[in-house]
Amino acid sequence: NLDYAEELARLQRQEYEAHSVAAKHGFEFFVDSAALFPQANIEIRRNLVLAVGDPAGGG
Repeated sequence: NLDYAEELARLQRQEYEAHSVAAKHGFEFFVDSAALFPQANIEIRRNLVLAVGDPAGGG
């Protein structure tokens, strides 16, 4: 679903920006935004397979 992909991309941008600001002020910062939304990753992969077509002919 495109909404999941867009949300994940937005969160990853925020993660990068937060890391940059934290590093600028001498703080360690780490959040794996992909780990926050494992269901989003599953849906993105599933939808990519549906969009491209299943080469194995299943599903």
